[in-house]
Amino acid sequence: MLKIVERFTTRDGEWVPSDKKYSISHEFISRYWAEVEAKGAASHLFVRADGGRAVRFYTKDGKNDLPPIYPPIGGGWVNFPMWKTSAYWPPNEGPWCVSVDGVEVATGLGLPEGFHVSTFLVVEDVSEQPIDGSGPFVGDFEQRVVFQDLLNGGVIKERILWSSASTGTSTQAEK
Repeated sequence: MLKIVERFTTRDGEWVPSDKKYSISHEFISRYWAEVEAKGAASHLFVRADGGRAVRFYTKDGKNDLPPIYPPIGGGWVNFPMWKTSAYWPPNEGPWCVSVDGVEVATGLGLPEGFHVSTFLVVEDVSEQPIDGSGPFVGDFEQRVVFQDLLNGGVIKERILWSSASTGTSTQAEK
C-alpha cells in the first residue's frame, strides 16, 4: 500500500528553522538535507518515491492533469513548481493532488495563505499489518477516517470525518 510516511515544509526556500509559519524543523533538516538537490525552491511540491514509479500532479477540478514524472532509478525526488494560482487560505484546501502509480496519496496541497511554501512528501510502499500481526482482526475497536492539518510534520488540527463507533460496522483494523 503506497502511503506518505513523512511530510514537511520549507518557507521561502529556507532550510533554516525559524519562527515563520511553515518553516522546516531541525528534525527534517538532519534527515533530508543531504538528499534534496533543489534546496531553495520556494513554491514546489516534492515527492520522494521508488525509482520507476509514476508520480503525477493534478488538480481536483481536472483542469491541470500533468503527465507523470518518474524518479531516478534507485529512487529519489521529483518536483513540481507551483504558481500564484496555487494559493489557498485554510481551512480551505489547496488545488493540487498527488498520485503515485495511480494511487492518490495527497490532496489539498498548494501555497497556504499565499506564502512561498514548498511541501515535501516521502511515499513508501508499506505493508498493511493487522494490529495483532496475525491476520484479519475482529474485535471491539474503532476505525476512523481522519483529516489532519500538518505543520512541520506535526498535527495542528484533526477532524474525524467518519467513525465505526457511530455505525457499529467495524470488521478489520488498519494500521
